[in-house]
Amino acid sequence: MPHFIGIDLAWAEKSKPNESGAVMLDQAGTVVHAGWVVGVEEVLDWLDRHAPADALLFVDAPLVVNNAGGQRLCEKEVGQRYWRWRVAGNSTNRRSRNLAGVTLRRALDSAFPPHTSFVLHTVGHLTCSPLRPQPARPCAPSRRPFRSRHTTFPPAMGLRSRPCQ
Repeated sequence: MPHFIGIDLAWAEKSKPNESGAVMLDQAGTVVHAGWVVGVEEVLDWLDRHAPADALLFVDAPLVVNNAGGQRLCEKEVGQRYWRWRVAGNSTNRRSRNLAGVTLRRALDSAFPPHTSFVLHTVGHLTCSPLRPQPARPCAPSRRPFRSRHTTFPPAMGLRSRPCQ
């Protein structure tokens, strides 16, 4: 019976990083373990203590960042398609200071056999996937002016991008 692990990773790597949330669910959706960890090392320790052999790992952080500057294609396309709903991707590049996801992926890659693909990493006994094309953050909804009519929007266009580059 598979287990599902979600890590809401604090992106910053500094002397005292923010807390990251970690949760493991069973196939029925019951919380098996949940907690807070600080820094990539504690995330790895938490995974080592709690992850069973059948676990799927989902990380809310960019795991692969190859672009030297600007936005990745997936971030650009999320903004183009979903900005009308105030949703945009957090820009990430190799000059970004907040790349804890990349550090986590490298640590998992070095601790376990190499992954099989970007979309679904097989890392040792874990299968790992980044969430969304890049964590797209929904912004606070705009307040409608008093007595204004509700408006509807056409459905969003599908993303054309390949895995983040």
